[in-house]
Amino acid sequence: MGISIPGAATSAPYPPWVLLPPALLAVSLAWGATRLLHWRRQWSQAASLVALFLGLALPALTFYPAAVAQADTTKRHIVETRMAPQAIRQRDEVQATVRRAMTQVDAVPGLADLVRSQAPPAAGQVRRSTPFSSGRRPIWPHTG
Repeated sequence: MGISIPGAATSAPYPPWVLLPPALLAVSLAWGATRLLHWRRQWSQAASLVALFLGLALPALTFYPAAVAQADTTKRHIVETRMAPQAIRQRDEVQATVRRAMTQVDAVPGLADLVRSQAPPAAGQVRRSTPFSSGRRPIWPHTG
């Protein structure tokens, strides 16, 4: 049986031990608060600073397992609800985008003549401009 935490990303319960350390710390501090305040008057300044530091650090340390469980639950929820459907649709979306771009490029008037008008590069040379990037008639701005 797990503990359901309000505001959690999903309804998945946390392990029951997650909130045990903070609860035990709260009970022990409440039980010994008056005793600690009485002893603090007799402590040195260094001991008071150490007690203040522990008062700030212990709650953070005891809530660390709960924070890790919350982060894990939230991460799993995001992967399951947002990223998995995107990954499933990715192939179809890329194929649709490529088909749309091919249709737009094929619709450019005089495309075949433009490609044929380019002379092949000399042996050992790399062509710096292509029919698609030459300054005479750019093709790519016609695709969306």
